[in-house]
Amino acid sequence: MTVPHTLQVVELAQGVAGPALGRILAALGHSVVKCEPPGGDHLRGAGVTTSFDFTALNADKAGVVLDLASDSSVAGLHGLLDTADVLIVDLSPDELSAAGLDRASVAARWPRLSTISMTMFGLVGEWAGREGDSLIAEAFGGVATLIGDPGASPLSLGGEQAQYAAAFAGWLAVGTSLQARKATGRGGYHDVSVADVAAYMDWKHDVAHAKSGLVGSRGSLSSRRWRMVRALDGWVGVIFEPHQWTKLVELIDAPELRHPVLDDEVGRREHDGWWAVVEAWASTRRQKDIYHEAQRLGLPFGYAASVADIADSAQMRSRGFVGDRAADSPALGALFQLDGVPWRVGRAPRVGEHQQLLENAALVGLPVQDVPSPVLTVDEAAPLAGVVVLDFGTLTAGAATTRLLADYGATVIKIESIERFDRMRLWLPGGQRATLEDLVSGPGSELFDSNNAGKLSLVLDLKTPEGQAKLKGLTDAADVLVENFRVGVTERLGIDYPTLSRTNPGLVYLSLSSQGQSGPESRYCSYGSTLDLQSGLASMTGYSADHPRWTSPDLNYPDQLVSLLGAAAVTYCVEQGLSGHLDVAQSEVVSWTLGAEVARYLHEGVVAVPRGNHRHGLSPRGVFPCADAGRWIAISCRTPAHRTALAEVLALDVEDGGDAWWFRQEDEAERRVEEWSSSRTREQAVADLVAAGVPCAPVRDAGDRAVDARFTERQVYLQIGSRRVKGFPFLGDMFQPAPPRRAPRLGEHDDIVLGALTSDDPVGRLRSLAATRDAVDAVSPTRSGSRAMAHEN
Repeated sequence: MTVPHTLQVVELAQGVAGPALGRILAALGHSVVKCEPPGGDHLRGAGVTTSFDFTALNADKAGVVLDLASDSSVAGLHGLLDTADVLIVDLSPDELSAAGLDRASVAARWPRLSTISMTMFGLVGEWAGREGDSLIAEAFGGVATLIGDPGASPLSLGGEQAQYAAAFAGWLAVGTSLQARKATGRGGYHDVSVADVAAYMDWKHDVAHAKSGLVGSRGSLSSRRWRMVRALDGWVGVIFEPHQWTKLVELIDAPELRHPVLDDEVGRREHDGWWAVVEAWASTRRQKDIYHEAQRLGLPFGYAASVADIADSAQMRSRGFVGDRAADSPALGALFQLDGVPWRVGRAPRVGEHQQLLENAALVGLPVQDVPSPVLTVDEAAPLAGVVVLDFGTLTAGAATTRLLADYGATVIKIESIERFDRMRLWLPGGQRATLEDLVSGPGSELFDSNNAGKLSLVLDLKTPEGQAKLKGLTDAADVLVENFRVGVTERLGIDYPTLSRTNPGLVYLSLSSQGQSGPESRYCSYGSTLDLQSGLASMTGYSADHPRWTSPDLNYPDQLVSLLGAAAVTYCVEQGLSGHLDVAQSEVVSWTLGAEVARYLHEGVVAVPRGNHRHGLSPRGVFPCADAGRWIAISCRTPAHRTALAEVLALDVEDGGDAWWFRQEDEAERRVEEWSSSRTREQAVADLVAAGVPCAPVRDAGDRAVDARFTERQVYLQIGSRRVKGFPFLGDMFQPAPPRRAPRLGEHDDIVLGALTSDDPVGRLRSLAATRDAVDAVSPTRSGSRAMAHEN
């Protein structure tokens, strides 16, 4: 196996998003120098050397103190960048210019440097430079409007989800940038906005709004086809497909469920009193017992696992994902497993522990980097050009992963059979279903289009010798294979990694399974709602400790998160020259974002529970109603300066209590904010808060995104003629994907793909297929994206 080459990374970022990206690179063995301001990263916590939050995100890094007001410190930073491959930075546009790190300055002095800007709202536009956290991003992006109960306030997801999602997008930006650098000699500037990533996750409602005006709304625990019901000691998700009804009846074994009227989905929807039978049955059983019994029947149930359940999980411990860690090192292990690629779990640096690195760098004074003549022009340098991907991914997690690989230039061949096609082909916005005829001749599903645009479609019958022979020709020529089948399916189909690697040892084989390829629960199955529960996310999301919340099939946040991670991991392997079996447990990916809370439980016995929109150390932090019905604003104050500014807006006198008043009188503080916000429209309230410097955002939905040019200019979604499809998770100035060709109909490219296999150069022909995809009848937004980046400073 090829040994990864060590990257030199400089991290000039605080909080969650940027440090989470740096943590991934450090864990993979790369050299990451974390530059903190005097006093340290604000996530360290007051009066302590480290916090669990800081440790989870900053282990295995070197630490230096960097004062951007000091010429010698800035000289040291520039010296570090002289030999760096990657810069992770969260400074505002003005701060970048002052530090000599704006796009033009970086391009002139460090042309080979890949700069990943990780900010709340991006580097351009009226919101650039404004502060916030995941609540602010999820409100602005539209996720918060989907979480919670109808009529109640919108909720942020447990933990800091939007910022972790942005970190995964940032990792994809690193990989695509470094891969493109091999052809162009240049690294480029990449603009990752946390709020835009949050909006990108809600792509289903962009598509639905374009077709029928649906914007999405909050749903209660019992308002959907799948429901969360109370067990004896917790909550269980009753999750099943229509064809699994007989399995559900077998599980519960109640005569009421055998009534003929319930034999079809329409009857169950019209006579939903049967749910009372399910609820009564679950109320007498323990949640884990229900989970295991259902999974043994093949039902994708889940239970609302707490961080204690994660820490004590036999499945996760068997895979080494959870261990008894020291207090100053992370509690959770690797985001994926790949032979020969260890995951470091060391300690976090003390403030200024490695200061000598900065001081030495200030003395070196290397010359400006010399860039060799590029082999390709920027427009030709799609990062994954020439990479052949076989796509066995279905629904979202697998299919969205390969959509991203296609966006960045890979030839992606989606392989299905007539009997086992991707069921999302039949799913329409609003819960409707397409007909089987639409698979080959109709317009196709808009939801399927977003996850499969830009791909080629091939139908193979793997039950026949002819189909197996064609598949072998493809697998021998491929660079990457992606699948998200239930464990055991690939072996039955003859496409498991041990089989394919015998003749193609250089294959990158990505398995996106529910619980991973090993362990006592490896053959369990899941949907996104199952993962909400099993990962611990639902147990930390909600208004109170007694009511966990999930993201529901309308969003299925875990699937979106996993697809970003999957695409980033594949791109990393391609860039590093690695091959092998990438084993990604989808539940572990989501649990990894809760690492600080797992560590807190392991070392202090504290089990995290839902606290609405409250978070430790932040006050006020919440969502408040406005005068215009159904409109809300989100506010999150981290510093005394934020609270002082808010007090001025509210005309609130807290001089006697000082800054501590906000924490001692939190309920009263929130009452005063709500009293103020309720007297103003959403736009008026936001304008007043922004003018005062209070971190805030309007709580938006897909309808708001449709009328705000920001989301098309930054390509969060794409309007291509009459099509509206999911866009891209970040902007780049060296390469920005073009609008993708529509998703293929079933078997549409059989002749093209099979013709390449029978040519004199099958590998070369397959690699060139991406460049021959039909052009779209629209002006490419690539140029607008590049122009936006060019004017950021």
